[in-house]
Amino acid sequence: MFLHTLGLKQFRCFTKKTLDFSKQVTILVGDNGIGKTTIVEGIHYLSYLKSFRTSLPAELIQHGTESFFLTA
Repeated sequence: MFLHTLGLKQFRCFTKKTLDFSKQVTILVGDNGIGKTTIVEGIHYLSYLKSFRTSLPAELIQHGTESFFLTA
């Protein structure tokens, strides 16, 4: 199975973001605190229905919102 797109809505630092993984290799590069780990955590959450960082799903919701939504 291949991940082609990832949608994050109100998930940690992302208000709304859709990422395209259609290339054979994807490299996440950037400064600290911009969301690289959040992207990996979103993929992990969709795969295992739990976070590798916290046992409380409420900690994954963007501050000031009530829920999050992930699509793949």
